[in-house]
Amino acid sequence: MQSSIEKRRLRAPRWLLYPLIAASACALAALASAGTPTPTPERTGYRIVPVSASGTGGLLNGRGQVAFYDTVDGIPRGRFFDGNTVRDIGTLGGPFVLPTAINDLGQVVGEASVDAASTVVHAFRWSQATGMVDLSSPGQGRSGAADINNKGQVTGVADFDAEGPALSHAFLWSPSTGMLDIGRADGIAIGTALNEAGTVVGFGGPFEGGRFLQEAFRWTRAGGYQSLGTFPSDSTYAADVNNAGQIVGATPSSPDAPPHAFLWTPQAGLIDLAAGRSDRSLATRINERGLVIGDLVDSTLPSHGFIWSHDTGLIEIGQGQPGILTSALGLNNRGQVVGTLNGRAYVWTRAAGFVDLNTLVPHAPAGFVLHEGIDINDSGTILARANTGLVLLVPHAAHSHSAPVAGPIKITGNARVGIPLAFSAAFKDADPRDTHTATWTWGDGSRSTGAVSGRNGAGSVSGQHAYRKAGIYTVKLTITDSAGKSTTVQRRIVVCASAAALAGEGSFMSMPGSTTANPRLSGLAAFAFVAEGTPGGNQARSSAAIVFDAPGLSLRSDPDVAVLATPARVQYRGTGTVSGKGKVQFLLTTSDGAGTRKDRIRMRIWQQAPGVKEVVLYDNGAGSGEGAALVEGAVRMEAQ
Repeated sequence: MQSSIEKRRLRAPRWLLYPLIAASACALAALASAGTPTPTPERTGYRIVPVSASGTGGLLNGRGQVAFYDTVDGIPRGRFFDGNTVRDIGTLGGPFVLPTAINDLGQVVGEASVDAASTVVHAFRWSQATGMVDLSSPGQGRSGAADINNKGQVTGVADFDAEGPALSHAFLWSPSTGMLDIGRADGIAIGTALNEAGTVVGFGGPFEGGRFLQEAFRWTRAGGYQSLGTFPSDSTYAADVNNAGQIVGATPSSPDAPPHAFLWTPQAGLIDLAAGRSDRSLATRINERGLVIGDLVDSTLPSHGFIWSHDTGLIEIGQGQPGILTSALGLNNRGQVVGTLNGRAYVWTRAAGFVDLNTLVPHAPAGFVLHEGIDINDSGTILARANTGLVLLVPHAAHSHSAPVAGPIKITGNARVGIPLAFSAAFKDADPRDTHTATWTWGDGSRSTGAVSGRNGAGSVSGQHAYRKAGIYTVKLTITDSAGKSTTVQRRIVVCASAAALAGEGSFMSMPGSTTANPRLSGLAAFAFVAEGTPGGNQARSSAAIVFDAPGLSLRSDPDVAVLATPARVQYRGTGTVSGKGKVQFLLTTSDGAGTRKDRIRMRIWQQAPGVKEVVLYDNGAGSGEGAALVEGAVRMEAQ
């Protein structure tokens, strides 16, 4: 069994991120976890196992099981993949279910709404044996779980008093003790991670002068709540802890300075890991032998991931390439690191350096691209995001029959009402003896049988469809082999009613710091928009539909949107909802790529908060203002 530190955590609880953070006008951080140094990438390559065409926030354990969420009508719903089957993990009574961590026993924790309106969320623990278990006591206020170890102990944050958020404290939960308050008496405390000994780390502090001045802390049964001696700021926190008690996170190196990535050990205290390397930095995970990963965040450039060890010092990923976004997202106890480099997934070891994972999947279908490695366990299995959704990359030595692997859906034709469009996708099957059937689901309530061609385990599926109404549709293709295994891929399509419509769909890399409530979150963000009959160059109200999904956040627009269009740039300004509730405002700016440049997109989402002008929830262009270049898709300034 792998170390409890080899798992992934998503973020601070949602109920804290919206009402509490809005009230204090500060973005509270939350985090990820785990793993060490010893090289050797899987040179024999990997077998692709499809997990989900629409899954987000993937969490991997040592057994190759995955927890993630699908966005249903803009609201996250928890899912669990046991290696063969995806299942819904249920609810606590409301629609909102967000997994945040998984252990090696297949136990999943997170936060879930207890009412239909999603106004109150509670921490939960789920397993196939027990189902959903509410970790809060009857009548208790809001809570959210952040991490779980292999003993089934859980940490997070909870309201322990009816007076509300000012008394939100870190907790430690176990089946024998229930939810124990381990916070500080003079303010807020939030648990973010714990190790096998039950040592909890996080951040906490009092409100002073309208600011939440937080310090990193650790809690043990013997010593109780102890500050790590970090400088108080609204950016200080402990992100991860290993079984040796070593802790990583971010804190200023002097009062009022930008936060820097730190390592804390019982012997040496605080160590600045990125002195002189960037405006800001944060360490996010540490493995059992002290290998650390994190991010360097410059105020005007895309962030770069880093890898640090005592032997090598800090290795900046993409150093000398200032125009690209890089991240280190996962590591294991063998010293393998995965992430994204220039829009492509990589695996790193000290011996081999950076290896493009796309070169290690020889049996990928046409058009299949791995964009980011999300996590890697000690067996070498990698959870990755491709342009077809979440997939597992399993070393070839661990072979078993699996579902066919589909490439992305391609569309040919003019996406206009009443005009037939041609759809196709390639596929490959590890068993060349399998035969295949396929079904298209068009997203407008209709479906049809796909035309399958191919032999020896490789082929393609085609289909044709015309839409009767303008709008944003999700096309799905399901391919089933003769052994009963199936895989599904999907793609959004924007159908216009007239030649004057503005439209676009695609994806881009959302860099760390974009989601202000959790600056650690990064990954592919997807968008689709359509506005009909918009006059160019004028500020006009338009009936529009805008869908936006980034890691940890989903926006659905209200229909009345202000549109300002020029030949090379369009801005959409309006209101909408995040995760099915909570009225927000947004500004979406799309720029047409000139010459060899790719189209670009910037999304800014904010909400008004009591006593403050605004609280920014998401902004992927706060530094340069340009936003991000598209990884896939395009902006159509008018339908042709």
